[in-house]
Amino acid sequence: MVLKIPPGVCSRFFDMLRFLRYSHPKFNQTNLKYFILVFSYFISFALLAQWNEKELQPISLENLDFFKPVAGNWKIESKATCLWKVNQNLETSPGKGVLVNRPDAVKKDNLFSNEEFSDLDFQFDFMMPRGSNSGIYLMGRYEIQLFDSWGKENPTFADCGGVYQRWVSQRGKGSEGFEGVAPFINACLAPGLWQTMKISFEAPRFSPEGIKIRNARFTHVWLNGVKIHSNVEVSGPTRGAAFDTESVKGPIMIQGDHGPVAIRNMMIAPYGNPPLRWNSLNYAVYQGIFTTVQEYSKHEPVRSGKSIGFDKSDAGSDDDFLLAYKGDLEVQTAGKYKFFLEVGGNSILKIDGNILLDTVNGGIWFQKREVETDLSKGSHPFELYYLKKNPKTKPVLGLTYSGPGIKSKKLHSESSLNSTLPGGQMNLPLEIHPFIQRSFVFHKGIKKAYCLNVCTPQGIHYSLNINTGRLIRVWKGKTFGDVQTMWNDRGSIQALYPSGAVVELPDGALVGSGLVGDSYPDTLTDETTFKYLGYSEKIGETPLFRYKCFGGEIEFHYVPIPNGLKTNIRFRSTPTLWHCIAEGKTIEKASDGSYKVDDSYFIEVEKDTESLLKIMTKEKVQRLIVPLSSKLNNLNYSILW
Repeated sequence: MVLKIPPGVCSRFFDMLRFLRYSHPKFNQTNLKYFILVFSYFISFALLAQWNEKELQPISLENLDFFKPVAGNWKIESKATCLWKVNQNLETSPGKGVLVNRPDAVKKDNLFSNEEFSDLDFQFDFMMPRGSNSGIYLMGRYEIQLFDSWGKENPTFADCGGVYQRWVSQRGKGSEGFEGVAPFINACLAPGLWQTMKISFEAPRFSPEGIKIRNARFTHVWLNGVKIHSNVEVSGPTRGAAFDTESVKGPIMIQGDHGPVAIRNMMIAPYGNPPLRWNSLNYAVYQGIFTTVQEYSKHEPVRSGKSIGFDKSDAGSDDDFLLAYKGDLEVQTAGKYKFFLEVGGNSILKIDGNILLDTVNGGIWFQKREVETDLSKGSHPFELYYLKKNPKTKPVLGLTYSGPGIKSKKLHSESSLNSTLPGGQMNLPLEIHPFIQRSFVFHKGIKKAYCLNVCTPQGIHYSLNINTGRLIRVWKGKTFGDVQTMWNDRGSIQALYPSGAVVELPDGALVGSGLVGDSYPDTLTDETTFKYLGYSEKIGETPLFRYKCFGGEIEFHYVPIPNGLKTNIRFRSTPTLWHCIAEGKTIEKASDGSYKVDDSYFIEVEKDTESLLKIMTKEKVQRLIVPLSSKLNNLNYSILW
């Protein structure tokens, strides 16, 4: 196997290595090879299509009308919850909005949609009880597994998010199963937490004579925000399918005979409308140093001809050119169309003589722009101008679109967009000891500057806002995080993006003073009462963070445990302080003494602390708080997700 790295990537790759070597002293020869392997692995996913939220339409769960009639194992309820330590436990409340399956020995039907689909995007939330098993079959034939795979280190096709294997008994004993594909990583959350699955699927293609000419494929699958599959072909129905043969359309089937499951927020975007097509498309190349697109009209083209799509190679040069495309675009389905333009340089996009995108004044480096416009059925004059005048960037030209009932499609050649690595990934590997990586952090849509990210060998990672002292996100991963924005585009973003499913935590006050819990502050901004004192490290241990607060000191130590993070707090002070363990819209206490916060994570506290905890409500926010005093100067609790 030969790995082909696009031109320009190598020099930038080694720039990144130098950056890591000097900004992070633990990055050394021992783990250099692992970084290269991780980098190489992610190159192939640098330019994948994006999920199109706007095309999704909600499926009503007011009733079961979307589905064919079934036995009584399927019902509509208003709420679902699980005792996360109890096998197959699923509790519900009467109402609407949540699809629930509770099979028994008699009632265990699979659930089928009334309508049949071909290509589609499908998104939903689901809750798996401990030890439970279900699955989503696209076209009733091709399964994405739903399973309680929490904490499993090496997932297989049978784990949550896996493309289930095919099964042909005629292949002989021991060889019946084949073609199952495991998810890239295990992004599964704990049983009893709501999880989100996004599936982008393409049906098999058939010739006019009915002969299959292309397999079905899962173009992309995301679990809890993490891409777990890309372009996985399925040569036939997977095991447990409702149909043995393949077809151009089929229903959505949800497995009902294996175990309980709850599903909500189902959304679908069916595709299959005819795509845009060119009635004509011509290109012309103008050589020279242009400052505006309009200057080309003063010159004769050095080359021109017909084209079947956009390709930077039509320019025949790497710099100082203007590549002009003109043609007639045939729209077969009227509606809103979104165009996504990627260029290394400047460009103008016009349809019907109207300028939709103009990046001429947007800089001379790599640019991404998108625009949405209404197009009527029929022919539309189309113009695209690509101006390249920066020798320090490689030529890049890409134009992608999506429309009503039309999946994202490229109007450019594959080679026209692979000469750079915009949006690629560079994931830091784990090391034998914990380490810290400074970065900006995007937290709940806000860029926060003073943050530390801690990587542990156990694969339990977290980010800390040192100004507030709060953990603001936690995640699990066999690699740490993507740091390509620290070097791409001159490092203007400077953020670390976690490599696993992220749980975001609130970023409020770390402590509050006084004996009255309902006076807990939202923030602490006065350095006389709260101040960051730094951190200390010991080889083989995670860092210890220290803060001055209300005349005393408080220390926080976060230690990885299986499937979570243990917090140890040591406190030395005269006044009684309150510490906020968790904050959210809803905090629910379970019968086992644990707390579930916003259906996103669990909190477990030690037995001697349970009686001291309070749930305080302020406006629409609930806080789980505990006093820190001379009676309790050492506190331990765990975050599990």
